[in-house]
Amino acid sequence: MVVTIPRGAAVVVWHAVFVPLFVSLPVALSRAGTRHGWQRGRPGPANLLGAVPIAAGGALVASTVGCHYRAIPEGWKVEARITPGYLLQKGPYAFSRNPMFLGQVTIWAGWAVFTGSLPVVVGLASFVGVWIIGSPFEERGLRKRFGAEYAAYRGRVPRLGHLGSTRGIPPTERRWTRGSGSRTIPDPNRDGSPWL
Repeated sequence: MVVTIPRGAAVVVWHAVFVPLFVSLPVALSRAGTRHGWQRGRPGPANLLGAVPIAAGGALVASTVGCHYRAIPEGWKVEARITPGYLLQKGPYAFSRNPMFLGQVTIWAGWAVFTGSLPVVVGLASFVGVWIIGSPFEERGLRKRFGAEYAAYRGRVPRLGHLGSTRGIPPTERRWTRGSGSRTIPDPNRDGSPWL
């Protein structure tokens, strides 16, 4: 069964999920433990640095949601499967197969710094764990649904962007210098590693 939600309503539904998971939950968790670095009920100077990843992650998530919004002019088709009926390859999806996760984990990391709270760090680790378990299911669904198109995209774009990856960089440019010599850096994705 497929249910189509109009685009405007899809944005409302998305925010109804996003705000509790990425704003309310970290704040609530922070109250369950000590807020390290806080003074007189306010974040200390080091805690305030957490606002940077919160804002950066929020911007990445907003950009990703914008890509999805543009991809569904007729509305959001909700199906009993994890993969959408379209394959995004532009915007943030041009550098990462999982930009939504990158943005969300960046937000959680920002909250961990901002609140200085161990329960928020545990929440961040739990979020990453759920993604590690669930991501392979999504990837299998995308391979099944989009076949060669997804295989080409997967070969071109790393899962988490170029965080330590040389995928997409020509071999002649994969060089580092140590002392007077230089060596070619092996591509960590050549073995099909799903984590980069």
